[in-house]
Amino acid sequence: WPDNKNPSPYEILQTTPSEFSSRKLKITYYKLARLYHPDSNSHGHICSSNGALLSDKTKAERFKMVVSAYDILRDPKKKVIFDRFGIGWTGVDVTSGYSSAQPSQASHAVYRNHQSDEAFWNAGTWEDYQEHKRRSDSGAFKEQCDNTRWTYLSYVVGGMCVAAFIQIMAILDRTEAHYRYPTGSTVKSLYDLDLVLLNYGWGFAKMDRISRFLAHRDSS
Repeated sequence: WPDNKNPSPYEILQTTPSEFSSRKLKITYYKLARLYHPDSNSHGHICSSNGALLSDKTKAERFKMVVSAYDILRDPKKKVIFDRFGIGWTGVDVTSGYSSAQPSQASHAVYRNHQSDEAFWNAGTWEDYQEHKRRSDSGAFKEQCDNTRWTYLSYVVGGMCVAAFIQIMAILDRTEAHYRYPTGSTVKSLYDLDLVLLNYGWGFAKMDRISRFLAHRDSS
């Protein structure tokens, strides 16, 4: 990092007007953005040239300056205006204590997700980064809502399946009880059938059947 308090975009991105290269600019930007980005340095330690550890506020300010410097030098129109008139670059004194951005407390998992996110690393301005972060947060919230909805639906379906199983078992129990324990009318029917099969106690010989017929005829 440059030693002076208010480095120029060229100094921050480690190049000069005479040695300027878009390819080198992009490589340097990626390297510095990864180094100072709030989501990538929350678990790391970065030392200054004198060996002192950088605070999260300083790292956040440096990241903002890297983004602002890249925004100027990557745009040919802004670069020409800056080269000729020095317009477009305000700079930030990272030792003054001023900070317009709070360092992120995002986890290392978030950083790993950002590593493969082209839009994240191609954010050319601080506003681009904030817009990308807003969209990412919105997408994460939507995904969380979807997961919650599916979890709730799985509980509902599971509960319905359990209730249906209990109902089926109750119906089977009642059906089994119906056939296992005959009602009064069923018992009487079985008794009458037994009497018929036994010929009402008259026997099964020819004369027994005739006698039973005559007895029933006279009684009626």
